[in-house]
Amino acid sequence: MDKVNAPAKVGGFEEPDWFLQHLVDTVNRTDLELPITVQVAGVFVSGTLVSGKKYFAGFADDVVAGLGKHAQDPEGLRAAFAGLGRIYDENEAVAATQSPHYIHLRDAFFYGTANSQAVPANRGVWWRGRLSQIGGFVLGILEMSQQ
Repeated sequence: MDKVNAPAKVGGFEEPDWFLQHLVDTVNRTDLELPITVQVAGVFVSGTLVSGKKYFAGFADDVVAGLGKHAQDPEGLRAAFAGLGRIYDENEAVAATQSPHYIHLRDAFFYGTANSQAVPANRGVWWRGRLSQIGGFVLGILEMSQQ
């Protein structure tokens, strides 16, 4: 592998795929959502690529819903988690100089290579992953055939 095609090391990790990083950056700056499947450590994660801001808002809703009537100050809890998405509201000058390091999926399912069962089986989940750990991706949702 020549120096041009060799992945660079950043903070002890390989540098993310520049094209995937560009897709994530575009989604973070717009309301665009894309169906995507990524490969991470031998597992496929399939869902809808959403902005970091949408991820934190949805994650906050799921935390409050999961606690149900046991949540003390559910609106305060929701605001605390959703507020983490404010990092994606930075001004354009600052955001233009930084590349994203994380990818966010809504309605994510996990698939191993040894079986065709999606996990979790009942519904998709919010998922956040490190871009530097993704080995590859395809646009589209992975669906196993019913055999």
